[in-house]
Amino acid sequence: MPTSESQVDGRGRRYRIFLVIGLSAVVWSLPWAPGFTALTIALVSFQAPMLVLTIGALLFMLNRSSMTGTRRNRWWENTIVAVLLGFTIFACYHGFEDAIALIIATIANCSHIGCLQSYLLPFTERGLLVTLTATNPGVASVAAPGGTRPVITTNPIAMGIPTRTDPILIDQCTSVGSNALFDSYAARGERLPGQWLLDAGGRPTDDPTVLTSTPPGSIQPLGQSEFGYKGFGFGLMSEALSLALPGYGRRAQPDRHGQGVFLQILDPARFAGADEFLDEVDHLVESIRADPGAPDRTIRLPGERALASRADQLEHGVTLHADTLGLLEPWARQAHVAMPGQR
Repeated sequence: MPTSESQVDGRGRRYRIFLVIGLSAVVWSLPWAPGFTALTIALVSFQAPMLVLTIGALLFMLNRSSMTGTRRNRWWENTIVAVLLGFTIFACYHGFEDAIALIIATIANCSHIGCLQSYLLPFTERGLLVTLTATNPGVASVAAPGGTRPVITTNPIAMGIPTRTDPILIDQCTSVGSNALFDSYAARGERLPGQWLLDAGGRPTDDPTVLTSTPPGSIQPLGQSEFGYKGFGFGLMSEALSLALPGYGRRAQPDRHGQGVFLQILDPARFAGADEFLDEVDHLVESIRADPGAPDRTIRLPGERALASRADQLEHGVTLHADTLGLLEPWARQAHVAMPGQR
């Protein structure tokens, strides 16, 4: 059946619309174009799948006599277009995979994410350098150096560094210890091994109950009385990354049940190269291992003990502290779930 002029004109208008949409990504990417960042990213990201769809649509159209008139593609012409489509899909997939050098994500008002170190392995196993920070704007337990009023909390910072052997897994508070550590000492009625806290008057103490007194004491930053400004500085970095960037901070005075999270992933292959990165890190690790060490002391890299514990627990099962088992028992009874066997 012959194609009417109105049908051809209608299709022509639709094709021109698609052409305008495709070219708009180029226009918004020009240096002199307005800084519509979100629109630019969206349109540029849209171009790759659109290329695949365009070639696929071309293959379909060239075999429809209603669109091309009486002529249809011959088999070898279809083969060429199909090969081009295959190359396009391959190039788009690997182009996206190889083009990403940096990924940054933030989360606002999420539930407690637990131990930061447990999130690092999936990244380091792929040769990626990962940084993770998290904090709770509803908790304040660390005072500024020289201060007596808690303003931030223990603010952990974690980093996973890939090597050619076991990764380096850093996960540490920017204070002397975590809130949970001091809560456990207080619950057992024990004093601390050192004067890691300050009472409400700013005096060092080993009494964990000062954190729940009225007015409360505070946890000392890393470096304590003499060099606490260094640990407090790292704590402020965590606040800026985990709370200020996602826009969920202390200004709104939220409750204790939400956290802010910052995640950064770097691909060393997109910088000086994966081999260069690993050569440098491996050299550093070898230099550390070559140190004979002090008498009766063992040199240990961050994450080394955690990885050994993980391997043991994967083989023999997870060991729970007696206090943890005691906390789980009433919930197990309520849910009619058998408690795990003890060894």
